[in-house]
Amino acid sequence: MFKSLATVALALLLSASFQSCTTPAQKVVDAKEDVAHANQDLSEAQADYRKDIEEYRTNITDRINANEKSIAEFNARKQKDKQDARDEYNKKVKALNEKNTDLRRRLDGYKADTREGWAQFKTQFDRDMEDLGRQFNELRDGK
Repeated sequence: MFKSLATVALALLLSASFQSCTTPAQKVVDAKEDVAHANQDLSEAQADYRKDIEEYRTNITDRINANEKSIAEFNARKQKDKQDARDEYNKKVKALNEKNTDLRRRLDGYKADTREGWAQFKTQFDRDMEDLGRQFNELRDGK
């Protein structure tokens, strides 16, 4: 029993000594490699973040431009209505135009800060865009 216990103890000692054979120079090299990998991962994450922002801006800009086109169509259509209806229609079109312009300013003025801030901005902005789209549809459908 003592012999097998001594063998196990010797095996553990040898195993521990082999694991601690890493030299300080090797540890520095390993640490530098870890830092290089972490920097690469960070660069890729930042690039993905910037790409997400740019794609979102492009998509929203297209939607805002489509809204502006609809506003122009609304303005052309209102000429056919009676004066009272035209006045009410003008108010609605003006309000839509102001909201659309405000959304463009908010998008153009957004400065990327953090992923969480970006996610919150997108959530609120998407909600506002959907609300504006609903208002455009209601005006288009005559509601």
